[in-house]
Amino acid sequence: MKKILFITSRYLPNPSSNGINTNNIIQELIKRGHKVDCISVKYDSEANHEVINDIPIYRVSKSLYSQISDFLLFNNGNKVRKILYRLLRILRAIKLLLLLPIFPNVDVFQSWKVYKLANSLHKENKYDCIIGVFKPPSNIEAIKKINKKYQDITVIGYYLDLITSFEKPKIMSNQAYQQLIYKGSINSIKHLDFVLMAKSGKKIYSNDQYSSLKDKIYYVDFPTLKIDYLDSIDVISEQNQNIVMTFAGTLDQKYRNPEILITNLVQTAKLVGKIELNLYGGGNCNKIIEKYSKDENLIINNWGFRPHHEVLDKMNKSDFLINISNKMAYAVPSKIFEIFSFGKPIINLRFDDNDITNPYFDKYPSAFTINADTKGDRQVADLVDFINCEVGNTYDRNTIKNNFIENT
Repeated sequence: MKKILFITSRYLPNPSSNGINTNNIIQELIKRGHKVDCISVKYDSEANHEVINDIPIYRVSKSLYSQISDFLLFNNGNKVRKILYRLLRILRAIKLLLLLPIFPNVDVFQSWKVYKLANSLHKENKYDCIIGVFKPPSNIEAIKKINKKYQDITVIGYYLDLITSFEKPKIMSNQAYQQLIYKGSINSIKHLDFVLMAKSGKKIYSNDQYSSLKDKIYYVDFPTLKIDYLDSIDVISEQNQNIVMTFAGTLDQKYRNPEILITNLVQTAKLVGKIELNLYGGGNCNKIIEKYSKDENLIINNWGFRPHHEVLDKMNKSDFLINISNKMAYAVPSKIFEIFSFGKPIINLRFDDNDITNPYFDKYPSAFTINADTKGDRQVADLVDFINCEVGNTYDRNTIKNNFIENT
């Protein structure tokens, strides 16, 4: 038995996408007889420490920026708060500019909080291995300090997100941005024993300039296919006169904007009957969603963050599942493998014909892709045909598992 500490972002009971990946790995480690503790970021009324599913969870408070940002966004209709939020973003940009020499350590105080907690837990539990999940980058900075202090621990970086997911400042040239990414990668990875890197990272780190890191990087896929879990329940459609569709994930006006999807569904619902669209997760797209919330044929339920089991139950009872790809380069949404698990027809919105998820969707038995740059009635007509043909269908999960074995 090994003693392992995982450091992740938002974890149980309401995990983020990184938290879902983390939980799947932890459950498998526990099955194999290991003892696993977890550090996560504290949200809402969560306790500083509790045990869930036999996993001791220790939480650190959110960064000061996140706390203030969440407070100001809670009532975004307030003009004073809007002004304060803009001012906060400006101050944040100035802070990040000042911290460029130590990028990606963009929150020194948060890194120190995570390190202090991890160090304290290690003194008590004597871990054999500590794994830090990126993002947030404070997790990586914390385990770098751990690795420097303790030579007898295996310290691993788990890069579900890539360092390129940091948005390029508008005033920064592409060349300067690439140099920043290069230095940030070197400064992080060289201080770890090794890293587990999302497969899409090969497009970056196979470059000769990263040759010094080659022996430290192991490429993995996202472990979010849940076939074994679903084998214990029936994959069914909800008994509902409406056509039920479900999306789970973060929505963002810049890199995962749902408006094109919603406008297509508004037109489609006029032709196929009422559609009920369930949205789970956070983001900054509430105004976009509200804009279409009064449509008589498209019923939008914006549930926000809900327990993961509740989201899975709704997916299980849906007729169609929804994916919205990222605009960020090399960023594969880990949730696509979770939605593949259900064997349901999928409606997929992509913003680029060469989207990095294309090879995955090519292996899935039933998916309709909405191209963001395609306009006109033809796409809606094709979507109508897809819905009429696929409503009520499910596909063999064992075949899907064999096609995506790296995601188990």
